Amino acid sequence: MEVYNEIKIIKGFDSSAEFASLFSEKLPPNLTTFNIKQKDIYSNAQHRFILTDKGTASIINNSSIKLGDVADVVTGFYTGDNKRFIRALNDSVKGGKSYEKIKSSLIFECDSLNGIPNVDEGYIPYVKSASKTRYFRTSDEWFVRWDSETIKFYNSNGKSRFQNSSFYFKTGVAIPMVKSSTIKAFMIDKRVFDQSIVGIFPKDETKLLYILALMNSDVINELIHIINPTANNSANYIKQIPYIEPSPEMISEISKKVKLIKKYIIDNEYDKCDEIHDEINTMIHQIYQ
Repeated sequence: MEVYNEIKIIKGFDSSAEFASLFSEKLPPNLTTFNIKQKDIYSNAQHRFILTDKGTASIINNSSIKLGDVADVVTGFYTGDNKRFIRALNDSVKGGKSYEKIKSSLIFECDSLNGIPNVDEGYIPYVKSASKTRYFRTSDEWFVRWDSETIKFYNSNGKSRFQNSSFYFKTGVAIPMVKSSTIKAFMIDKRVFDQSIVGIFPKDETKLLYILALMNSDVINELIHIINPTANNSANYIKQIPYIEPSPEMISEISKKVKLIKKYIIDNEYDKCDEIHDEINTMIHQIYQ
């Protein structure tokens, strides 16, 4: 008869005061107990402690395709001195009060890694921090200095980092590096993005809106928190998300619904956005069952 060590893990504490309940016969309803065999930990992908139901654990362990197989998952640019080189749109921008505010006359269109030519000081829209809305941002809130002389400084000062620069000015999906209870993914549309952002760039561009929908779904939100229960969404963990691709017809239907959400965001019809999001969420739940 084989004997295996077993580990008991209790999850869901709201405060340290609840530790005393461990000595009572019945635990509070917010706490969940997992009894995990040592052999199961060895058989789990990357020997993880997977604290979830068997169905979700099976998706994590048995998925042959991961997000990193179908998309490049990367972090972005670091100026080396954010307060010097980054500007906020106004004081209403989350985290923007300690930054200088952008002057509209200094904003330029540029998609070159060489910077804006023939100007002494120039800024371009910059993707930094979380989005207030899922799927699409309503406005550019951050700007990074990008005149050609400043680009030369970035390349020579030793602190700035042009991480994954081949993905700057591309179109992809962004999620903030700092994790929240509900992740809001949004479109990067031909922008430079900050190192605080994880950028997801599908290798097949026809899957872009499907992946944007995936990253906003409850299913993927749960998987992210199980795969990596820490406070950060690092690129390496995001790459490990199980990827399930439905039929081309289903991808097309989900993509059409994402486009509808964009229209409703532009029209400020957020109730309709929520309705469509719920429909997409249900479809993705069925895909991952």
